[in-house]
Amino acid sequence: GQNLTGITQTATAFSSTGLTTVPSATFYDLLAIAPEMLIGYGSKFVFDTVLMNKKMINKLQLTKDADGNYIVPPFTTLNGMNVGGMVVIESNVMADNEAILADRRYGAIYEKAGVTMERGLVGSQFVQDLETLKVRKRLAFLIKESNARGFIYISDVDAAITAITAV
Repeated sequence: GQNLTGITQTATAFSSTGLTTVPSATFYDLLAIAPEMLIGYGSKFVFDTVLMNKKMINKLQLTKDADGNYIVPPFTTLNGMNVGGMVVIESNVMADNEAILADRRYGAIYEKAGVTMERGLVGSQFVQDLETLKVRKRLAFLIKESNARGFIYISDVDAAITAITAV
């Protein structure tokens, strides 16, 4: 297990070099433009998922214009949970201001059979007639090195938006 890394270390880091720039770029524009990083690498990957925490989803969905009207681009569903064909999935283990675009076909979930359960009394639970149960299920998400381009990690969404904004 010492050679295992997380998805943020395995995924391809976002780079704005050579990408389309957009006047007054928004978070929606960033999600539409980021897959351009794969131009020239064939058509193996098709991004179908965006992972981000609830705060970032709210930042995406609650974008308004100067008059206070919600902005919903034509390539987005009305609820904002599908952007350019990519399903937005809430993952609250992710930090604020980061996102991951993914082609889920190139990641595999491996599951260890069975569960581990522990019982115990914490603090004054004995007196209160309570008990704590801790249950674990082991899972691993595998991305082969040859498929790392199927995952784009945007470590700083605000900086990425600034980088694709046309001057």
